[in-house]
Amino acid sequence: MDAFRYRTWKDTLDMLLRLPLPSRKLKYLPPDFVLRDPVFSSLHAARQKGESCALLYLARPNPDSAPIHYTPAQRKQLRRAFVTALSTAFEEKHVLGVKRLDMGYGIFLRFSEPLAVDQLEHGLAVVQKRLEGMIASWAETSRAVPFRLTSSCCPIEKYPLCTEAAVRSAVHYAQALAEGRLPMHFARYRQEMVGILNEESISVLTQPILSLESGDVLGWEVLTRGPKHTPFHMPTELFDFAQQAGLLIPMEWLVIRKAFQEIARKGIQEQVFINITPVTLSQPSLLDKMLEWLKDYPNVEPSQIVLEITERHSITDFSHMSQILARYRAHGFRFAIDDAGAGYASLQTISELTPDIIKIDKSVIRDIDQTLIKQSMLQALLQMAESIKCKVIAEGVEREEEANVLCRNRVHMGQGYFFSRPQPVQFEYGAHFASVKEKIIQLREASCL
Repeated sequence: MDAFRYRTWKDTLDMLLRLPLPSRKLKYLPPDFVLRDPVFSSLHAARQKGESCALLYLARPNPDSAPIHYTPAQRKQLRRAFVTALSTAFEEKHVLGVKRLDMGYGIFLRFSEPLAVDQLEHGLAVVQKRLEGMIASWAETSRAVPFRLTSSCCPIEKYPLCTEAAVRSAVHYAQALAEGRLPMHFARYRQEMVGILNEESISVLTQPILSLESGDVLGWEVLTRGPKHTPFHMPTELFDFAQQAGLLIPMEWLVIRKAFQEIARKGIQEQVFINITPVTLSQPSLLDKMLEWLKDYPNVEPSQIVLEITERHSITDFSHMSQILARYRAHGFRFAIDDAGAGYASLQTISELTPDIIKIDKSVIRDIDQTLIKQSMLQALLQMAESIKCKVIAEGVEREEEANVLCRNRVHMGQGYFFSRPQPVQFEYGAHFASVKEKIIQLREASCL
């Protein structure tokens, strides 16, 4: 809302006189201080204490319409209206402050326990109704056209973003909701996603990666599941919505840390493959955090960790990405290109980044025994892998005929339902892997005839 575009010398003097006041005295519509932001300071302190925070957003539905200039007296009335409305909707201790945000107002709240979106929306409706009533009375006396406010609410995530980044993200989504650019249920789903991150309520499964020569288990891919009986249980929905909600980076951080925990807890000695997107890998602080986790779990070796760079997210600057990979490799981490043969410019990605392992996408492997062009794609990827001296894993192997083609073409490793479905990390080798090993050896011997 554009009430505060107008500033007189009295406003400037008022700002200077209020500058020395503590943040708690400046929580309601403080001036735009250059040196400090009392509301932001209070929000940061609340997040540091581990409290749950939320943003309520109010704005004019059409900010490009004619501006309304309020008198200093009206602005004081507006401030009092905020205080009264908020005291009706929320306890004083829960209100961190109210401040201008572009063409709207942001109300920042804190709670010891997360408040449901329904509760936030109810409180917001109380505040909105009171302010709209005041605006309508002013419009009537000034013969202006009254207007209703648009509003939205958005939780402010704890994990692991800095306060500035968390606020930017919350404001972005609150504005999009208020303007109708996102569906109204988005706020509820996003709060559920924030809750998953805060409570770390994901689980990890593993799927074995087997040698197609010896039948031995050479590694495990970490696969993620969200909470059961929620829309985010399966990984596609979990990560797709995390990306839409601006929470993909913290979600991938959480998965990596969970993987480290499971490797240490079960004493896994083989390679462990963890999916990661280029945008998360590009975060400068991720490497430092992974090195911290290695100290927390000393029986986990960096050489065990293979980061799978998914081909479903494009890389725009290969030179910069190569430098990032070099920093990780200096500590012993290794890299795979995931989904090769699908997505963005697979061959360029492989040639520019020279991975340690290429994982061929299941779309290439599916029915490869029946499709000559897929067999040609497989042979091309194998030739490229040989030229840069890296290994190849075929993903999504579901049928014996597919496995037979892979053995005949000397593919190094395989992964898929034909060998084993994803299982909890507690899943032991047992008789199942003995039979799988025997099956692979038989396929290899048959392919040599």
